[in-house]
Amino acid sequence: MDASPVQPSRIPPLAAFQHRDFRYYLSARFLGLTSLQMLNVALGQYLYERTKNPLYLGLVGLSFFAPKFLLTLIAGQVADRYDRRQIILSCRIIQFFSVLALLFAMRMASPPLPLIYGILIFLGVAIAFDGPPSQSIVPELVDLKHLSNAVTWNSSIVQLSFISGPVAAGWLYASSQGIMVVLYVVTAMRFGSPSWSISFGIGRRFWMSPSHLGTPWSRECAMSSRNVSS
Repeated sequence: MDASPVQPSRIPPLAAFQHRDFRYYLSARFLGLTSLQMLNVALGQYLYERTKNPLYLGLVGLSFFAPKFLLTLIAGQVADRYDRRQIILSCRIIQFFSVLALLFAMRMASPPLPLIYGILIFLGVAIAFDGPPSQSIVPELVDLKHLSNAVTWNSSIVQLSFISGPVAAGWLYASSQGIMVVLYVVTAMRFGSPSWSISFGIGRRFWMSPSHLGTPWSRECAMSSRNVSS
């Protein structure tokens, strides 16, 4: 009798990409996060060159961080109570129009700084409400046996966007000697993010049933973390 232990079946490295919804989700997430990093770097450089004051550079990051810090708990409750597909899509459309408004503002000879920061805060609010549903939607896009692989790829894409975004923004800013080219690229990427979101139909599995409202955002995030560590 063979007493050798039973080896668990190996999950292919690209197993999560078998699911169409996940592929579109990850594409939209990469475009959104990368463009955000590009915008952060390019605006910081622009404001520093204009004001020669590092305080204004720091206020760019604060404009993004403060809404997320203040609204995370509220955004989590919204993600639990309402259709996450509609929340994500609405937030990404708002983000696109916020970046578009920033693009038109920057075409002015010398746009007022309060106008720039006002647009950034509005963009930060949309990003804050986009976060919880975007994090907790992953278990709904793949089979349970592929969940750990999907969460791993999701985390990898986030890290890749944090690295590639600043590099791309720095290269575009230096080569074009200004912020406008970066803003055109960011606007195009922000347009692509809601477009991909519409294409993949987030949460198609629970679209016909309200049962997803019974799984809190925090519980789904914890479940995803356990699947990664297991």
